[in-house]
Amino acid sequence: MVLPPPPMLSLTSEATLAACKVINVTEQAGRRGGLVLVCSYPKSGTTVMQNVVLRLCILAQQRHNQVTGGGGEHRDSIHTEDRGKVHTENRGGVDNGVDDGALSKHGYPLSLCDVRHISDWTPFFEIDPHWVPCSDTRASCRAGGIIIAKGTAAAGTATADDAPQLQPASHIAAAHRLLGRRVYNTHLPWNMLPGTAASPPSSPAPPPPPPSLFPSPSPNWPRYIYMVRNGKDVLASFWYHLSNQEGGFDGDLDDFVAGFVKGTIPFGRWDHHVEQWLGPAGPVALGDPRVLVVSYELLCSDMKQQVLRVRDHLGLASIISEQDIEEHVLPKVTFDAMKRNKHTYQPNSVQWKTDAKSGQPYDNFIRRGQPGDGQGLLQTETRKQLWDSLVEDVRQRHGGTVPLFLPGLED
Repeated sequence: MVLPPPPMLSLTSEATLAACKVINVTEQAGRRGGLVLVCSYPKSGTTVMQNVVLRLCILAQQRHNQVTGGGGEHRDSIHTEDRGKVHTENRGGVDNGVDDGALSKHGYPLSLCDVRHISDWTPFFEIDPHWVPCSDTRASCRAGGIIIAKGTAAAGTATADDAPQLQPASHIAAAHRLLGRRVYNTHLPWNMLPGTAASPPSSPAPPPPPPSLFPSPSPNWPRYIYMVRNGKDVLASFWYHLSNQEGGFDGDLDDFVAGFVKGTIPFGRWDHHVEQWLGPAGPVALGDPRVLVVSYELLCSDMKQQVLRVRDHLGLASIISEQDIEEHVLPKVTFDAMKRNKHTYQPNSVQWKTDAKSGQPYDNFIRRGQPGDGQGLLQTETRKQLWDSLVEDVRQRHGGTVPLFLPGLED
C-alpha cells in the first residue's frame, strides 16, 4: 500500500525533509559510532527512549575516554574549535543532577556531564532550525554528514554538484562529535528516512578491535528504534500535547478525534505510520536487522529488560554491563526521575499556552507515564463513531481483521 505523505509541522520545510532523507548514514561522528534514529508516531514514548539512548551513549563514551586517557579527540569536553560555534541561548539553571562546574556560559552542552536539555544531544530531526546552508559545498557538507542536491532527493542520491545544500546546525554537529554518535528523534514514516531505500545488511559485522570500546557494525549502517504504543493512549496524549501549544490545535476534542482518524493532524494517521514500520511490507516483517521495535507498555512494565535490548541493538553489550544499567542508566530514565527534572525534557521548539487559572504556561509535558488513559476520551457517541470508522477502514484494508501490530485499535 502506497500512502500519501502526511501533514507536517509548520517548522518543517520541503528542503529540510529532503536533507533528512539523504543524510549520510555511513558518516561517523567522532569515528566511534553511527547514526541512531529514535522513531515513532508522536506521543508513543519518544522522549523516554531518547533518554535511554542518550544515557547509554554517554556511558559508553565515558568508558571509551577512560581507556584512551581522555586526550585529544577523545575527551569529555567539547573540542576547542567548536566552542565558538554553539548558540548562546541560556536556558537558565535547571537542577538535573549534573555538576554545575561542568556547565558553561553557553546554552548548549560542553561536557558529557551536561544534560540540561535532551534536545541538545538527541535533537528533533525534521525541523528547520536544526539545519543550515552549507558554507563549503564539498567539504562542509560532507563533514556535517549531509550532501543534498536539487532534483535528487526523491531518488535518494547525494551529490555536491548542485544546490541547495543543507547540513546539521553547528551546535548539533559539535554535540554529536562529543557524544561519538549522531542521535536524533523523528516522527517521519519509514519511507521518508535516510537509508531506507537500500537493501538491509544481512548480519552485523564484528566490532572494531581495541582500543575502541564503541563497537559499530560494518558498513556503519544506521540503527532505527521504533516505539509503538496503544492507539487510544496515543490519541489522548497527543490531544493534551497539541491542544496546549500556541498554534498547535485550537478545536475541541471531537475535532481532534476526527483529525486523528482522518489523518489531517501533523504526521497523519497513527495506523498508517505504524503500518509502514510493522505491516507486512515494512522493515520489521522483512527482517531488517537495523530496526528494533520497543513497546511503550513493556518499557513501562519492564524497563530494565527493554533497556538491555536497546543496549544490545546499539552494539554496546561488551562495554555496558547489566550492573552498569542498574546503577547508571535506570535511575535517570524512570518516569519519576524525568518528572522531577521535567524542564530537561519539555520541548523547547514550541510555545505553550497560558493556563487560565494559574496564569502560567502549560507545564505538564511529562504527564502520567502510565498506559490506559485513552479509553476515557472516547466515551461520547460522536467520538465512538469516529473511532469505529477508523477500525472499519483498517478491517477493509486487511481482509476483515484488525492486525495485531496496531495495539489498542480494537478492544
